Amino acid sequence: MLCRGAAATLLLACSSTSVDSGTAEPVVGMASRPPNNTCLAMARPSMALELGLAPTFEELSLSQPVSLEQTPAGVWILAEQGGRVLAFSGNGVVESQSVALNFQDIVNPGFETGLLGLALHPDFESNGQIILSYTVSINGDVFSRISRVHSKDGGWLIDPASEEILLELAQPYSNHNGGHIAFGADGFLYASFGDGGSAGDPLGHGQNPFSLHGSIIRLDIDEQSPYAIPSNNPFADGQRGAPEVFAYGFRNVWRFSFDSETNTLWAGDVGQYNAEEIDRVELGGNYGWNIVEGDECYASEDCDTAGLIPPILTYPNSSGASVVMGPVYRGSDIPDLTGTPLFTDFYDGIIRAIRFDATTGEAQEEHLAESNRYISSFSVDNSGEVYVLDYYGGSILRLEPGTDDPPTYENEVPALLSETGCMSSSDTSLPGPAMIPYGVQHAFWSDEAVKQRWLALPDGEHIEMTTDGEWVFPVGTVLIKHFYLQETLVETRLMMLHEDGAWGGYSYAWREDGSDAELLMSDALRDFGSTSWSYPSRADCLKCHTDAAGGSLGLETAQLNGSFDYETTTANQLETLKQIGLIWYEESVSELPSLAPRSSDANSARSLLHVNCSGCHRPDGPGGGDLDLRWSTPLQDMGACNMEAQHGDLGLTNSAIIKPGDPARSILSHRMHRLDHARMPPLGTTTIDTEGVAAVDAWIGQLQRCSE
Repeated sequence: MLCRGAAATLLLACSSTSVDSGTAEPVVGMASRPPNNTCLAMARPSMALELGLAPTFEELSLSQPVSLEQTPAGVWILAEQGGRVLAFSGNGVVESQSVALNFQDIVNPGFETGLLGLALHPDFESNGQIILSYTVSINGDVFSRISRVHSKDGGWLIDPASEEILLELAQPYSNHNGGHIAFGADGFLYASFGDGGSAGDPLGHGQNPFSLHGSIIRLDIDEQSPYAIPSNNPFADGQRGAPEVFAYGFRNVWRFSFDSETNTLWAGDVGQYNAEEIDRVELGGNYGWNIVEGDECYASEDCDTAGLIPPILTYPNSSGASVVMGPVYRGSDIPDLTGTPLFTDFYDGIIRAIRFDATTGEAQEEHLAESNRYISSFSVDNSGEVYVLDYYGGSILRLEPGTDDPPTYENEVPALLSETGCMSSSDTSLPGPAMIPYGVQHAFWSDEAVKQRWLALPDGEHIEMTTDGEWVFPVGTVLIKHFYLQETLVETRLMMLHEDGAWGGYSYAWREDGSDAELLMSDALRDFGSTSWSYPSRADCLKCHTDAAGGSLGLETAQLNGSFDYETTTANQLETLKQIGLIWYEESVSELPSLAPRSSDANSARSLLHVNCSGCHRPDGPGGGDLDLRWSTPLQDMGACNMEAQHGDLGLTNSAIIKPGDPARSILSHRMHRLDHARMPPLGTTTIDTEGVAAVDAWIGQLQRCSE
């Protein structure tokens, strides 16, 4: 019998169970559900440093907010990446709201596409003009578009028929679209575009001043239609560069900001593999990509940096992945921050300040607060106070003054594993009575580590099984995983579903004597004999445990539909969890899908890609592009087969992400063979998964076409 719902049936194993045609009582591993009043997720911890972060406008229901502006009259205008523009009013509490504009049928949504930026004209009160930056698909090709729309009632309703396209730029790839737009004090419109996408700037846009890609441009949209060129643009005459270009040599400026007092332009340029950078942007400046990445040579050990403007500040990509520039603080609530540029990283959510000495040019990074959110953008209200947009959580938070007390964690998870209430009171290495054991059909590659897993739900709560096989957990859920290296317990990870509805990950490192495990505040690398073990930071946990994948990863129908050795018997896990009231389904387990176990055989490949890669590479996932590596996605719909790589070809000729019958020219295979910056998965391992690579290569080798 083939597994129901399996798009690639040969790559999945049908579940094994002791059920006889659905008539006999199934063998189950647990007779009843244990009570749980000790192992529960607590409120999300937040670090009280210089700043606090307070949720605001909680009445709003937002989806992937990316831009927020306030009109002079106090109306907030918010853009969602999917194409909606919302208007609302109130001071922390929503008084009125409306859908001002719906462009969902116009924009093409994706991780780096969609509605990306919104700006209010300086004369908005009199002309009602709102500027949009978004991407659109025309005959299958991607274009960045800047357009002008009008509102006649202060922003509450925007007339879609009023749209005037100001500029349209063809995008060779779907990533690196920049997308920020803002007006400077000079009244001109500034906009950022990435280098065109892929990886390494293969088309050479960054160092080509005649290209709008890899640039910040400046337009006069009032002088004539669709725009005029400001006379002092560095290449206004078109002789040495494109007239629109203000500065160039950028990889992908997602957000920039003007100091409202000095009009200094600050930009955050998203790095490739090694560094994120902050720039003070000058008229006609060349900021170095792709000669340099950050302040280091990109393609060679030695490069000519003459004429390049170095970044003010860089930080390693290992600490984040996508810099998000914020405003220079000019409010009154936090006087110690006056004149200080703020920024964050999308993947770690830490609010940072730049302590910059204009005399010496020296800059230092200072951590101000931990949000534990994916922050897409900053906003400033009419009084200069700062807000941040929580991309996946769909919320708005306001920066507030901190305290004079030393930095502490509020609502912190316990410092010792023994204090979590999840482990045995007599032996911390053993689960407590509330914990329910489970295993997975196909384990994530973790450098030969042996793993044990448990879960705990609040009493009376259950798991919802969705039609696509993913599971939705109740608030308060705790997932626990032990990691053993050569029989030595080295780490225990907890995933908690906090009361705000978002997951948080916490790593405990075991003491050498095995007496207890201690909570880590950051990532770490420790040696155990000849083996190194990488402990993830809290931000690292969320890079894999994405919202797009449901957060829990391993707990899904296809992963738990198989046998597990319980204390007294071996039984099917789905039948057992159904017996104790954690899940419910009507089908026989033989009709439900089950991932293939790990092996070097081709039949394991799709399961391996699902487990190791699809947390990011799926619709709305942070992997970017159209790649979908879920096991249930047919080969022809994966965005991989005979498709050009959007993040670099690794020097291979005549290659594709997946080239049927030819793993040697398949980018997907090559990334799995590497341990450098181009490796996949990009974190959590220090060794190559030789068995997994063999399975993927065998699968690609037997493919004859892009369909199954």
